Amino acid sequence: MRGIGRRLPSPAMVVALIALFSSLGGVSYGLAKGVINGREVKNRSLTGKDLRLDSVGGRVVKESSLGTVPSASVAAQAGGATHFAAVSSEGLPLQNRGVLSTFKIGDEGDYQVVFDKLITNCSYTATIVSAAPVSSALRGQIGVGLAASDHRALVVQTTNASGSPAKRPFHVAVFC
Repeated sequence: MRGIGRRLPSPAMVVALIALFSSLGGVSYGLAKGVINGREVKNRSLTGKDLRLDSVGGRVVKESSLGTVPSASVAAQAGGATHFAAVSSEGLPLQNRGVLSTFKIGDEGDYQVVFDKLITNCSYTATIVSAAPVSSALRGQIGVGLAASDHRALVVQTTNASGSPAKRPFHVAVFC
C-alpha cells in the first residue's frame, strides 16, 4: 500500500514545469494581446489571411508600390463604366467604348445601342444631355431597358417635357 501513496514531484520537475508554463504563457499572451510588432515578424512572412480586417491602411502601406488591379483598369478609365455611348438625337454615335452600333428606331425618340458583349448581368443607366446650358432642352424623360431580341443591346426611349416621344441626345453607360 505504501507504493500507491501520494508522491511529491522532484524539485527538478517543478522547475521544468514552471519553465514550460512560463514560456507557453508568454507566447500566448503576446498573441492574444496583439503585442507582437514589426520587430518580431520576418519580412514577407505574413499573408492577407494573417491580418485582421481593416488593420492595414494608407498610413502603413506605401501606395506607390502597389500596381494596378488588372480588371479595374478599364472601369477606372471610364469612371466605373465598362461600356458607354454618347448618342446624337439622330441616333449617331458621338463617343463610345465597347459599342458595335447605335441607331434610331422609327421616327421619334426610340433608339437602340448594341454592345460588343452580353449585358444581361450588368447594370445600366441613361440620361438626356444637351450641348446648351441647362435649359428646357433637358426637360423630358428617358427610359432604358434590355432589348428583347438581342441581349447585347439596350433600347432607349426619350420624351419631351409633356411626355410625348421626342428625339433627344443621350448618354448611356453599362456597369459590369
